[in-house]
Parts: sequence; structure tokens; C-alpha cells
Amino acid sequence: MGKNKYKLVASLTIIFIISLIIYGCGSGSQSTSGSLSLNAPKQQGQLTFNALATYTPASGSTMPGTAISYHWYVEQNGVKGAIVNDDDRVGVSTFTLSAVPTGTTFVCVYATFGGLTNSEGTLCTAYSAT
Repeated sequence: MGKNKYKLVASLTIIFIISLIIYGCGSGSQSTSGSLSLNAPKQQGQLTFNALATYTPASGSTMPGTAISYHWYVEQNGVKGAIVNDDDRVGVSTFTLSAVPTGTTFVCVYATFGGLTNSEGTLCTAYSAT
């Protein structure tokens, strides 16, 4: 029985090592080396803003369909509000103000993917009541 147990353990170990070589260690198939760019949020209606980020890996080819996280907040009269996260968004991220703001108001957004933050930093657009 001792020899069979040894053969079983050796076989399982070999299978495990081969699986690691073929399938990797679970770190994911997307590399986060490269760049992340973001357009300024655009006001689409009285209270709605849109933004779109693009991930370009180090290979240089833009990767459509990449799930990117957006982080929105409102800055009103110099006071920054709570961040609202729109995680793992593919395509355009939309943010809607909960009420018509008064005073000087900016809608701000930045994007993240893996360990990257968009190269432009946080982008803000002034609210317009039109």
C-alpha cells in the first residue's frame, strides 16, 4: 500500500504542476501594463453626464470590451461629495445628479483598471442648468 500511495501523490503532484503551466496561477488573462485614458464627462441632459475610458495595453492595440471602473463625485461650492463607483463598466459610464444643484457645481470622474488610473487625472465639468 505504501508504494501505491507514493505513486498517487507523485502523479497528483505532476498533474498539478502541468495544470499550473497550462492555466497559470489565477492572476487573470489581462495585463495591466499599458495606459488608461478618459474623456471629460459630457453633460447629456439636465442632470445626466457620460464618460468613456479606453485601456491600451503595452502592445499598443486598444482593447474594446474591457471592464473599467469609474469613480464619480460632485464638487459644490468647493466641497467634494461622496464618491459613487460604477465598477466593471464596459463602454460608457453614466452619472445622474439626484437634484438640480445650486451654486458653483462640478461633476468629476476618474477611471481605474487593475493598478492603473487614467493618465489625465480627475476630470471635471461645470454643471450647466440648460
